[in-house]
Amino acid sequence: MNKMKFSCQFLAVLSVAILLLCASCSSEKSSNPVGSDMSYQAAAKVNGQVLSSCPGSVNGINVSIVGTDLTAVTDAQGLFALQGAPLGDQQLAFAQGDYQGSMVINDIKARERITVQVHFESAAVTVESMGREASFEGQITVIDPGTSSITVEGTVEPIVIESTTEFEGDIQVFEDLFVGLMVEGEAIKAADMGWVATKIEAEYQEAEFKGAILTIDELNLSFFTVAGFLDPIYVDEYTVYEGELTGFADLRVGQLVKGEGVYKGFEYEQRFYATKVELETDDEEEVELGEFRAVIKPNSWNLNWQGSSGHFSVEIRGEGYADVDTTSPIILEGDSGATLESLSAKRSGHHVRAFFAKMDAFTLLEEAVPGNSYEITITGTLLDGTTFVLTDTIYVLGPTAE
Repeated sequence: MNKMKFSCQFLAVLSVAILLLCASCSSEKSSNPVGSDMSYQAAAKVNGQVLSSCPGSVNGINVSIVGTDLTAVTDAQGLFALQGAPLGDQQLAFAQGDYQGSMVINDIKARERITVQVHFESAAVTVESMGREASFEGQITVIDPGTSSITVEGTVEPIVIESTTEFEGDIQVFEDLFVGLMVEGEAIKAADMGWVATKIEAEYQEAEFKGAILTIDELNLSFFTVAGFLDPIYVDEYTVYEGELTGFADLRVGQLVKGEGVYKGFEYEQRFYATKVELETDDEEEVELGEFRAVIKPNSWNLNWQGSSGHFSVEIRGEGYADVDTTSPIILEGDSGATLESLSAKRSGHHVRAFFAKMDAFTLLEEAVPGNSYEITITGTLLDGTTFVLTDTIYVLGPTAE
């Protein structure tokens, strides 16, 4: 019976599922192509079944990964399971009695699932077929439009995006991808194309902005920049203008705006596109009854004001506005200690408004830097002779001051 048993041909169906382990795992050397000392930074769960035309001959076959302590013995149905196989080139060994054989699975990668069919006869192992699948997740580091492929962080081989690739989330076509986009998906290993994505998914990152407009693209009317927000803010047909804004043409340098948007791709590079833009109004900052405060308007000062004949104003608001002595000057003080007196002041609506010359505004700031904000102190006198002290913040725009 033993001779008959060992002359039978065995068919092993192996499913290799690569599972990530923590970075603190052992760092033995291997042929892993991702980098050195990485063979045990991921583990493989190997499940399979040995089939045979000889009844009862599939029980008790030893299956192991050479060079490791990983071993399993098939049950009566020929089933076995191995856990903890490392990445890289790995040798899978089969043994029963005096008969031994092995096969090599090359370049096992993280998150990879491998299915192979082999014939195990005497000491010979013949691979009949092999299918390889893997999941990927990470930021795109390289895009190659010529081959319609991407490279994702943590991988070394490009992943081809085909017309059959299923897109999910915010991306619909290859052109929606861009360097820096976080993606995840599934891929298969094709003999003639390398790795090919069967599914890819991404969600655009959202962000909010709020601040004074620093620059406007007046040539193409396609973007503007805002103080405190690092990236240019692009607009497209999906941008919604709210409130007093009806379109891009309504935007002006110095306006205080707010909005929200998403990072999308343009010619495979990352851009921030506004989905909503509106003016930031003081109505949202109205104080409760009894408060007393000052609001500088506009709160964005342009260095080009030097030499201007225009004016800016300070509004004193709150329940006590009627007690402000408009015959006494309102005085502004900057970070250098320099002061500036109002040209005039009057009650208007529910506040007192004091006027100042634009050309004198920057006497309050010795070293004004575009894009920075500064606190201005506002002092004045009440009708009873009491002095009040308030503060407000302004943004600086324009070319660097000499």
